Amino acid sequence: MEEKKLKLYKVVNKIGVYWVIATDPTDAEKKLYKILNEADYGFYEHRKVTEIHLIAEEVYERPFGLTNNFLIK
Repeated sequence: MEEKKLKLYKVVNKIGVYWVIATDPTDAEKKLYKILNEADYGFYEHRKVTEIHLIAEEVYERPFGLTNNFLIK
């Protein structure tokens, strides 16, 4: 099974802007919800994600990817 590449996402809600490392946008959203819900941070309706942007993707072999913005871990 092929390992999924990690990506850096900018995730926005009414509380703020978060930088999340995840394998896909759904995973990024879930990670943000998990941390905000566990901390009971902000109002529930303000935690809802309004924007997700792909910023960079992990590079460790060719081809390097589609974004030309690379995340090296």
